[in-house]
Amino acid sequence: MYQLGDILFERYEIAGFLGEGSFGRVYLARQINLNALVAIKCIDISADFAGIASREADILTNLKHPDIPMIYDIEKDDEHICIIEEYIEGESLENYISKTGSISVGKLIDISLKLCNIVKYLHEKGIYHGDIKPQNIILCEDTIKLLDYGNSVKAGDASFGIGTIKFAAPEMYESGKIDERTDIYAIGVVMLYMATKTTDSDYIRRIRPDKLGRIINACISHSQRGRTASVDELIRQLHHIRPSSAQALKNSMTIAFVKMSECVGCTHLSMMSAGYFTGKGKRVLIEEHNDKGHFISMVADSEHCRFMGGIIKMNRLELLPNYYGIADLRKSVYDVIIKDYGLYRDADHDEIMGCDRICLVTSAASYDLLSLTENLSVFEGRREDIRTLINLAGASQYRNAVRKYHVIHPVKVPYKPEL
Repeated sequence: MYQLGDILFERYEIAGFLGEGSFGRVYLARQINLNALVAIKCIDISADFAGIASREADILTNLKHPDIPMIYDIEKDDEHICIIEEYIEGESLENYISKTGSISVGKLIDISLKLCNIVKYLHEKGIYHGDIKPQNIILCEDTIKLLDYGNSVKAGDASFGIGTIKFAAPEMYESGKIDERTDIYAIGVVMLYMATKTTDSDYIRRIRPDKLGRIINACISHSQRGRTASVDELIRQLHHIRPSSAQALKNSMTIAFVKMSECVGCTHLSMMSAGYFTGKGKRVLIEEHNDKGHFISMVADSEHCRFMGGIIKMNRLELLPNYYGIADLRKSVYDVIIKDYGLYRDADHDEIMGCDRICLVTSAASYDLLSLTENLSVFEGRREDIRTLINLAGASQYRNAVRKYHVIHPVKVPYKPEL
């Protein structure tokens, strides 16, 4: 195992450890002459993976696609074969899902389409990836990258690996014939993982909209013959269900509710706001974008709640819990969509900044106000769209908060225990 600062082949200085795969370790290194970062995949010669290294290098050398890493060189020492590749900076889909816990249907379809376009290019080149999984999908600003071609094979090649359990198609374990449907199976499991945070096919029935669940189900058929036939067909199906989520972003006003400290009433105020708009004749949806589970708790505590298409209907309010799956509804029917993010997380920043309005919730307590004002820089550029809702405050407390802490567009919220 190489250590930080080790020099490889007189040109590369080890700068960090990126991870460990099926066939070896991957290091971050600096190309000394160019002062450029690269990724070095080191494969143990003694582990009989030398042929895999050569095959991966051969495959990558002949691929020219912006979302596939470039190979720069291949080196060898007494213990390793080292593939020097482009360093891809970003976050793996696995980490993203683990951190955020949920993903919108629009983002799920967007990622899936980008993944399909990469795999389509591979198939046109006569290559099957063989190890598509969230760990190998890197989110990079407005695009994605597909990594790790150690398990990839050329069409007609009888020699292939077994992929990763739960993401590998059955034929990879049953010595069946590999074709493009083998990769389609893995894409289907990745979509299932994005929608439910699990690879258990029993959860497909929870996925909304139903059409997305059916698309995923067709991808992960045990039988190749019963599976979606081509990536082109999968792309067509995904485009067919995409407009409804895109339309929602165009037609509905979106309002983010965010807090910088606990116990200030963020969910309560998001529901009060929904009640206000409902009273003005607007149809409103409240989306839960945090892990508190308050919406589901309300069902147990209230006799006036009922489920319809994944939506909780309570009195005149409509609530979408943060749970496995995405509600089966056309969001374009809503005039206003209120997003309850709860405590601010960096992972939610882009979504919050994408909303039409941002409501920052705080109490009048000095520590809550201080926490809020110290973190206002994360909302830089949106000052005109921000309202600071000061909850649980008397008249003198409110005046003191506004005068001392210089909050942005303050609003005093009247206490309303019943919604």
